[in-house]
Amino acid sequence: MSRIVLPTNPDDVLKLLDSIIKKEESLAPNGQLTATELKDLKAYYASALAARNQQVLLYRQAEEQTKIYENSLGTDAKVDQPGNAKYIYTGLRDVLAAKNKTNLKMLADWGFDVVDEVAPKKTKKA
Repeated sequence: MSRIVLPTNPDDVLKLLDSIIKKEESLAPNGQLTATELKDLKAYYASALAARNQQVLLYRQAEEQTKIYENSLGTDAKVDQPGNAKYIYTGLRDVLAAKNKTNLKMLADWGFDVVDEVAPKKTKKA
């Protein structure tokens, strides 16, 4: 026994609508949809397709902007090198840490997150 599976993926629904519209237009005026239903279906299809095309464009733009964002900050850089903010702020961190060896908490004044670490206790050998 056969069954009809309706798509749930929006791109697949667009493909189905396109096929339906083409088939109904080829059968006109003897199609299964009324003129009003076909007109409405075409409007829904056009609206959805326009939105999908805009979505794709904006997604590409968002990807490009994310790359610019991350490259500028240097958050994706594994090695500190000139050409991004990370290079500058890690250099500043190093200079400040060298000047404030005994009180690294001073770096918090610049916005650095300073974490206190407790050194493990050494055990005496018997």
